[in-house]
Amino acid sequence: MDYAKLLFGFEGRATRLTYWRIQVMLTAVGATLFILAAFGTIVGGWLGAVPLAFIPPLLLTGFSITVRRLHDRGKGVLWALFFLVGPWVLFAPAGTLRDGASTGAILGASLLALSGFALGAWGWIEIGFVRGAQGANRYGPPPSELRPGDFFKAEART
Repeated sequence: MDYAKLLFGFEGRATRLTYWRIQVMLTAVGATLFILAAFGTIVGGWLGAVPLAFIPPLLLTGFSITVRRLHDRGKGVLWALFFLVGPWVLFAPAGTLRDGASTGAILGASLLALSGFALGAWGWIEIGFVRGAQGANRYGPPPSELRPGDFFKAEART
């Protein structure tokens, strides 16, 4: 199996099951790295932050599996940016308000924040729960159905 292509490749399609398996793995590894960094900085000072150097590859893996999952839905990389960056762009104005802000500014920022939440929920449902396109699409043939024990078999094809 070509794990580098599986974890860092942007070509092809990914099933919902593979998407969720990789997301759970990334969450567990990321949490472990943050815990190691926290304890490491307590014990060894700034050298304890060395495990945080492994966070960018985890983010790249998460982005690549998201793109391949959207390929399974027939959507491109711009949709991934829309779903992953869009909510933060909409949340940002709400964080800039201070106590003396006008009612209109608060209402506008609240509507933007609500829009960001709705966009994030739509992306979460679209990426993680909606079935992929039937048959081949412009991103390739459909990933084969996984059986128990075939953890990454469908996406590891070369």
